[in-house]
Amino acid sequence: MTRSNKFPASSFGAELQSVLREGGNRELRLSFETEALATRFMHRLNALRAALKREKHSDWEQLYRCGIHKDATDKKILILAPRDSEFRAAITAAGVTVTPPPEVSEYAIRTSVSDPAEDFLATLRDATTVPKKD
Repeated sequence: MTRSNKFPASSFGAELQSVLREGGNRELRLSFETEALATRFMHRLNALRAALKREKHSDWEQLYRCGIHKDATDKKILILAPRDSEFRAAITAAGVTVTPPPEVSEYAIRTSVSDPAEDFLATLRDATTVPKKD
């Protein structure tokens, strides 16, 4: 009988999500005692991302922003960095200006038994309402 390798996202430690989030924003270099442990950690990160995607987790796409690979000179070091960041120097040298993506804004949408469209519009009004001066 074969064993399933599709673990639920809840079976992974919160540390793994944290390291993927950070690696999506800046380069991280993680050093392990052995190459086997580095490989195992890389597999765990990829298994977590696959589980989040399979379960349609709200921010699975954000965690795929992080590229994961081994250092070419030392296989015990994992490099986590925003995808395509290794091309940044060549792109900049070619004179291409890359603007960072706009910041993501999040809005809390209240729900009630009344009209959902009106509830949504109310949240927008609340976000743009200027306090009254007395």
